[in-house]
Amino acid sequence: MNKKDITTGVVIETRDKKQYICINDTLVSNTEFLNLYTYTDDLKSLCLKDSDIMKVFEKKDGKDLAPNNWFKNLKVIWKRSEFRKWDKVQVRNTVTSKWKNAYFIKENIKDKYPYVVSFCDEYTYTDNNDETYWKYCKTN
Repeated sequence: MNKKDITTGVVIETRDKKQYICINDTLVSNTEFLNLYTYTDDLKSLCLKDSDIMKVFEKKDGKDLAPNNWFKNLKVIWKRSEFRKWDKVQVRNTVTSKWKNAYFIKENIKDKYPYVVSFCDEYTYTDNNDETYWKYCKTN
């Protein structure tokens, strides 16, 4: 996801949990606005770290563009991962399971087990066969 994907009708959420809808090149909430020109292509604010775009929701159109419908029935289509490839992480699939050490590969937010990791590091990793899927992930 990058800045060119943020078009009229797209709803976003910032790091400080505020939601805005894009109207032309302006991000508008019920109380304030941000200018899309103040963002890098990877959706980070040039002004305030709290304004980094963390989530992008499905585009609104038609009657959903009415202000009273802007922030209702939102479906996430993209979420910023706080992990980078090869970060050391810990994973588990239930809240009672023990954490296991691993290396972060990628995140698929639409999956039930969204965190893709490997128990091999970047030097011993060979291909997708080394990847496993997990429900919970945290930094090690």
